[in-house]
Amino acid sequence: MHETKNTASTDLDTQVSSVLEHAKRAELILVIGNKNYSSWSMRAWLVLAAFDIPFKEIRIILDRPDTTSRIAEYSRSGRVPLLIDGDLTVPDSLAICG
Repeated sequence: MHETKNTASTDLDTQVSSVLEHAKRAELILVIGNKNYSSWSMRAWLVLAAFDIPFKEIRIILDRPDTTSRIAEYSRSGRVPLLIDGDLTVPDSLAICG
Protein backbone atom coordinates (compact mmCIF):
# COMPACT_ATOMS: atom_id res chain seq x y z
CA MET A 1 0.00 0.00 0.00
CA HIS A 2 1.36 3.42 -0.95
CA GLU A 3 1.22 6.14 1.71
CA THR A 4 1.15 9.82 0.84
CA LYS A 5 2.32 12.46 3.24
CA ASN A 6 0.81 15.89 3.33
CA THR A 7 3.35 18.25 1.73
CA ALA A 8 2.31 21.20 3.92
CA SER A 9 2.90 19.08 7.02
CA THR A 10 6.34 18.06 5.75
CA ASP A 11 7.27 21.70 5.06
CA LEU A 12 6.11 22.69 8.54
CA ASP A 13 8.09 19.84 10.13
CA THR A 14 11.20 21.03 8.30
CA GLN A 15 10.66 24.64 9.40
CA VAL A 16 10.07 23.67 13.03
CA SER A 17 13.16 21.45 13.02
CA SER A 18 15.22 24.28 11.56
CA VAL A 19 14.02 26.76 14.18
CA LEU A 20 14.71 24.32 17.02
CA GLU A 21 18.21 23.58 15.72
CA HIS A 22 18.98 27.32 15.51
CA ALA A 23 17.68 27.84 19.03
CA LYS A 24 19.88 25.04 20.38
CA ARG A 25 22.98 26.70 18.87
CA ALA A 26 22.10 30.24 19.91
CA GLU A 27 23.01 31.84 23.20
CA LEU A 28 19.52 32.67 24.37
CA ILE A 29 18.79 34.73 27.45
CA LEU A 30 15.36 34.49 29.05
CA VAL A 31 14.50 37.30 31.46
CA ILE A 32 11.63 36.27 33.71
CA GLY A 33 9.82 37.17 36.89
CA ASN A 34 9.08 34.69 39.66
CA LYS A 35 7.76 31.54 38.02
CA ASN A 36 5.26 30.98 40.82
CA TYR A 37 3.80 34.53 40.51
CA SER A 38 4.18 35.20 36.79
CA SER A 39 2.38 32.63 34.65
CA TRP A 40 3.65 34.40 31.52
CA SER A 41 7.23 33.92 32.68
CA MET A 42 6.51 30.30 33.54
CA ARG A 43 4.99 29.71 30.09
CA ALA A 44 8.12 30.89 28.26
CA TRP A 45 10.45 29.03 30.64
CA LEU A 46 8.44 25.81 30.33
CA VAL A 47 8.49 25.80 26.51
CA LEU A 48 12.25 26.33 26.32
CA ALA A 49 12.85 23.68 28.96
CA ALA A 50 10.40 21.19 27.40
CA PHE A 51 12.12 21.42 24.01
CA ASP A 52 15.52 21.11 25.68
CA ILE A 53 16.64 24.48 24.29
CA PRO A 54 19.62 25.79 26.25
CA PHE A 55 19.22 29.29 27.67
CA LYS A 56 20.56 31.52 30.39
CA GLU A 57 17.89 32.47 32.89
CA ILE A 58 17.80 35.89 34.49
CA ARG A 59 15.15 35.89 37.20
CA ILE A 60 13.91 39.19 38.56
CA ILE A 61 12.06 38.93 41.83
CA LEU A 62 8.74 40.76 41.52
CA ASP A 63 7.22 43.12 44.11
CA ARG A 64 10.54 44.45 45.34
CA PRO A 65 11.64 48.10 45.46
CA ASP A 66 14.16 47.52 42.64
CA THR A 67 11.90 45.39 40.42
CA THR A 68 11.05 48.16 37.94
CA SER A 69 14.67 49.26 37.53
CA ARG A 70 15.90 45.67 37.18
CA ILE A 71 13.34 44.91 34.45
CA ALA A 72 14.21 48.19 32.70
CA GLU A 73 17.82 46.96 32.33
CA TYR A 74 16.53 44.43 29.77
CA SER A 75 13.04 45.43 28.66
CA ARG A 76 11.96 48.71 27.08
CA SER A 77 8.33 47.73 27.64
CA GLY A 78 8.99 47.20 31.34
CA ARG A 79 7.53 43.71 31.22
CA VAL A 80 8.72 40.14 31.51
CA PRO A 81 9.23 37.58 30.07
CA LEU A 82 11.72 38.69 27.47
CA LEU A 83 13.79 36.47 25.21
CA ILE A 84 17.09 37.88 23.94
CA ASP A 85 18.89 36.29 20.99
CA GLY A 86 21.80 38.56 20.11
CA ASP A 87 20.28 41.74 18.66
CA LEU A 88 16.78 40.22 18.53
CA THR A 89 14.47 40.79 21.48
CA VAL A 90 11.12 39.02 21.82
CA PRO A 91 9.01 40.68 24.54
CA ASP A 92 5.92 38.45 24.75
CA SER A 93 5.38 34.93 26.09
CA LEU A 94 3.13 33.86 23.20
CA ALA A 95 5.66 35.12 20.66
CA ILE A 96 8.46 33.32 22.54
CA CYS A 97 6.41 30.11 22.53
CA GLY A 98 5.25 30.44 18.95
